[in-house]
Amino acid sequence: MEQCKYFNICHLPKDNDQYCILHSPNRDKNYQVFCNMLKKHCEINGNKFNHIIFPEQINHIDFDLEQEVDFSDCVFLGEVNFTNRYFEQNTLFDRAEFNSDVSFSKTTFFNKASFIGTKFRNNTTFEGTKFSRLAYFNNAVFDNRAIFSNADVSNDGIENYDYIFRGSNVDFRHVHLSPNSKLVFRRADLSVVKFIGTPLIYAEFIRVNWALSNGRKLLFDELRTVEKAKSLKEGYLIKQLPFDDIEKLYRDLKYNHEIKMDRNSAGDFHYGEKEMQRLNPNNSRALRWVLLYPYWGLSGYSESYMRPLLWGFLLLILCAICYLLPGLATQNGKALSILEKTDILQSLHYSLQTMFLLKPTDIQLTLIGKCIKTTESILGPFFIALFALAVRQKLKR
Repeated sequence: MEQCKYFNICHLPKDNDQYCILHSPNRDKNYQVFCNMLKKHCEINGNKFNHIIFPEQINHIDFDLEQEVDFSDCVFLGEVNFTNRYFEQNTLFDRAEFNSDVSFSKTTFFNKASFIGTKFRNNTTFEGTKFSRLAYFNNAVFDNRAIFSNADVSNDGIENYDYIFRGSNVDFRHVHLSPNSKLVFRRADLSVVKFIGTPLIYAEFIRVNWALSNGRKLLFDELRTVEKAKSLKEGYLIKQLPFDDIEKLYRDLKYNHEIKMDRNSAGDFHYGEKEMQRLNPNNSRALRWVLLYPYWGLSGYSESYMRPLLWGFLLLILCAICYLLPGLATQNGKALSILEKTDILQSLHYSLQTMFLLKPTDIQLTLIGKCIKTTESILGPFFIALFALAVRQKLKR
């Protein structure tokens, strides 16, 4: 008797071609016989369902929830319902394919839930799902709408404000989204979710929590990468870190929130985008040290109006003090003195006029004094422009 191609899983002879009835891709295979053989399979082989092709008529599958469940490489031809289940051990759906709607609503995964490379061809629902430890969706494919949300109302009718993914480590890296797909996160805790390689430009974020640093929303990918960069000593290893990928994520998120008029979040993601450019050792030194470092230090990438204001105030005071130094400035033939209140006010007034490119009062400067004035007349308007740009950004929001 010839064996099924996956005999090590089902221990059955082949029914036709290379497969038994469990693994046969034939859509017209006998439903009743399939159910009987599936029941026997569970009794003998437990929860190992690898490569089984479930016909359209099956939308509910019974198995031992206390043991590890393995649906790796399975194909579900019809709508499948995994709602209100409690998976106590590892649950594997790696490379499985759901050809119709699938729901994991109000289901609890107490250990690892793995959907690596899983193909979701139709609507997918994880509403009120609890991931207690680990959840892997990396390299998954979503061809339609996928919702990850907490349950608005619990089973006893009480409104539930807990967030999905809270307390779990979730991997959403390199997820593939088809043109007609829609990824929705509603009341989700994304503070420890990894998104590298996943296009988030059109994803929907409703009342989600991000990781925070000094009040700024940021990606967990950035936290991990920056922390790893600090621990590495070899420059060539730091260059291999995914700064470019995280920069693209921030750019997608910035555009995503701009078109939805959430400009506060867009500002945070703009900051993250520029921060990745500044920290990326693969970018040219000129870009980083001549442009990005000053841009960051002087105005927080135009997201902070206090920084240019403080720099401008410091410039005003410093130049005013310089004009009071002996031999640098005179008025009516008399040198200005730092000990005279009138001279101090006169110097401050002169410094303020210079910053705003106004015609200064009748103070005569030596060559060094003129150099200081020229520097102030260049830096002053620059700080004022950075301040105005940051204020404009805030008022737009």
